Amino acid sequence: MTSLKNEFVLTIPGNPKYLSVVRLAVSGLASRLQFSYEDVEDIKLAVAEACAHAISHGQGQEITIECQVSDTALSFSIKDKGTEPLDEEDLGLFLIRSLMDDVRIEMQNGSESRLRMKKAFSAVS
Repeated sequence: MTSLKNEFVLTIPGNPKYLSVVRLAVSGLASRLQFSYEDVEDIKLAVAEACAHAISHGQGQEITIECQVSDTALSFSIKDKGTEPLDEEDLGLFLIRSLMDDVRIEMQNGSESRLRMKKAFSAVS
């Protein structure tokens, strides 16, 4: 694989009707990076689930989706202004963890929640 170091940021209103925009962008990117069809669907579902949680706990605030393409992985960071982090027992988090290679939850300053996830290129089927 060539040396790729690209990133982009997508900011959406805290409204579920914008989840389709996120799914479309994520699907297009993952397809372009030649993940298998199954991996594209897994990535799309995991990011959409994380965004849905951010919308429901983000108190109507904007949701920021940061994406980074490195030599080894496709990474996402979903950030909201909610003060409630994902519950470790949450079914959505279980789903995200089962679909992605690495998942981390962070609270920053008690006023911002961030969910980071990564899908390694080595996992490409």
